Amino acid sequence: MDAFRGLTTYDADRQFYPWFYVLLRNRCFKQATRRATRAESGVLPTTAVGPGVSEEQLDLWRAIARLAPDEAEIVVLKHIEGWTYQELADALAIPRGTVMSRLYTARQRLMGLLTGGTS
Repeated sequence: MDAFRGLTTYDADRQFYPWFYVLLRNRCFKQATRRATRAESGVLPTTAVGPGVSEEQLDLWRAIARLAPDEAEIVVLKHIEGWTYQELADALAIPRGTVMSRLYTARQRLMGLLTGGTS
């Protein structure tokens, strides 16, 4: 619905996907904020884990969930979705060097979480 409402802001001379991704990203951040608020109040139900998910995968996803939303986003897009640095830079509207810097910081925090650190 956001995309339909925001269609008037779309510049047809530019690529559609980066514009759409920003809308989707903002919607996800809003939804995550609402869920976090409900989880703090005890309203959010727990989700079931599908079959075939290893304990290591669960640990990884739990650690990713503990990252800041922008850190989790960049790690997932790069290492799980397989995006290139340039694709990340374009979608996030930041320079490629900033992508590399943010990714490095997010990886360091993730490694700390996975090794028992308090990062």
